[in-house]
Amino acid sequence: MADKKYILDQATAERKLRRMAYEIVESNVEEKELILAGIEENGVVIAKQIQRMLSEISGIKTELISISLDKRHPTEITLSNKTDFNDKAIILV
Repeated sequence: MADKKYILDQATAERKLRRMAYEIVESNVEEKELILAGIEENGVVIAKQIQRMLSEISGIKTELISISLDKRHPTEITLSNKTDFNDKAIILV
């Protein structure tokens, strides 16, 4: 069986995601709460990793929601849960 080819190895991907988490904190230092909205499938996986890292480096409260849509025809969008978006920064992943 052929070995899979990856663009980034695990350590490099982890560093890049951690840097993204720091940039999110730096850009949203005044925020009390962030909503991480991951587009299913891969966006949710990455959003969960970023949420974990944000909890390690910051006291900013985070909420994770998933967005389900047909990427070819994105007319119907479904959120994993209803939430109040007022006065919250939203990070789309």
